[in-house]
Amino acid sequence: MVLRMTADKHQSNPNNMIGRFTADEIEQAHGAVFDTAADIMYIFDVDSLQILDMNPRGLEELGYTITEIRQKDFYDLHAVEERERAEQIVEMYRREGGIYNIRDLHLRKKDGGLIPVEKNGRITEVNGKPLGH
Repeated sequence: MVLRMTADKHQSNPNNMIGRFTADEIEQAHGAVFDTAADIMYIFDVDSLQILDMNPRGLEELGYTITEIRQKDFYDLHAVEERERAEQIVEMYRREGGIYNIRDLHLRKKDGGLIPVEKNGRITEVNGKPLGH
């Protein structure tokens, strides 16, 4: 998820500097973290479970294009054999607002292969709409 700095964070520093970086540079870094992370990262709609975005590493590892991945939902990304577990994870997201240290789970690649993952994520709201990451 790309976090956005709010005006409140800028008010304490009239030059919009944080160390040697401007607030705008730090905001750009947020996007760069998503784009260059070594881990698979994705954002999904908590209500519909549609995948909204995935970082380049995730697309590469799973073998999808961004267009293809946006046609998938949370369950589509997980091993068919782990559907019940994926449903429990969705319920945990919704009930607790996040998931932490979920292990022994696999993401399903486009070619059907499986990638073992450890999942951590939270729900955040953008304009009142919940997103999971």
